[in-house]
Amino acid sequence: MGKLFHNLLPYWIVPYYLWTTLPPRAVAILWLGTLYLLAYAFLLTKGKRISAVLLADRWIVGLILISGLTFFWSVDPATTFASFRSLIVQYILVGYLVITYSLKQIIGIIARVLCCTGLLSLVYLVVFPQLAIRTSEQGGTAWQGIFPHQSVLAGTMALAIISLVYMLVLQGKRWGTFFKLVIFSVAGVCLYLLIFCGAKTSLMGFFASFAILPFFFLNRLKGMKTRSVVFLALVYLFLVGMPVLFSLKDFIIVELLGKSPTLSGRSMLWNFLFTQIVERPFGHGLDAFWHNQALVRDSVRGTGGYLYGNSHSNYMDLLVGIGFPGVIILAACVITVIRRSVTLAFTYRRVEFRWALQI
Repeated sequence: MGKLFHNLLPYWIVPYYLWTTLPPRAVAILWLGTLYLLAYAFLLTKGKRISAVLLADRWIVGLILISGLTFFWSVDPATTFASFRSLIVQYILVGYLVITYSLKQIIGIIARVLCCTGLLSLVYLVVFPQLAIRTSEQGGTAWQGIFPHQSVLAGTMALAIISLVYMLVLQGKRWGTFFKLVIFSVAGVCLYLLIFCGAKTSLMGFFASFAILPFFFLNRLKGMKTRSVVFLALVYLFLVGMPVLFSLKDFIIVELLGKSPTLSGRSMLWNFLFTQIVERPFGHGLDAFWHNQALVRDSVRGTGGYLYGNSHSNYMDLLVGIGFPGVIILAACVITVIRRSVTLAFTYRRVEFRWALQI
């Protein structure tokens, strides 16, 4: 029984996305209730080990603390409190996964769980197209599957494919031909959803993530040290890649992404949000901005009539929510993760560390 629970535990995330077909309240009770019960159980049984892992990184702890502190000046305290409580529970569950599974196992878990959401999305597209396909006011369609938006579907499928490839590299020797064919078929389904869901930005990001692969081969050359490889990567990204992207921004936005020069009003939205951030540099409260109707109405007026329910940018949403101090800590977290991933990937040359760097 314990082994079965151990194997099935990671799949708790799948019901979360079923809110597109079930009443949100029912899903919230099912999913959040399960999360809270598991978190309390883990704290009671493995609290010391989990705490040791979770408190080891001061930047992440600081980010969580400042997210909680925004409750005191939030424009919607109830939403901020609920989001902070959910953040704590999820962080506890992450700690349990870290002390229970190896990185190789976690890659396999991510691949299998996300592929399940992809297969479920395909079923919804066929059986429940009215729920899985969103139609815009202009008559266009976008696949969202079991997810709230096409970009979430695309990002999830991109991560699923990358994780599936690494899982095959890490564990493929143990599998027979039939199982490998199943893996390739599932990867094909995920790639099909990624290409045709309509989220071109995520598709470009998926292919761009493979730009790191040549540097892994450079690291094998005699005399090539980790520091040299990282230096070449930085030169490649900043001295070559960024200027090229900037010079081609109109072509990329209009021709490749098929969007207006304002990204369907997003640039106006971000300009408006930045003025709001300047007015409240410590943020509006974690996840609170878009639950305040007065601020939503102001955003509609400030963007020429566009109605949004989020910033269409995770970083902008965080900046609006937790302000400049929180984003500075987040930047420190990201830099730390990149530095550790680069060091592990190029020093130890283990496949699972290269997965962490690529994603």
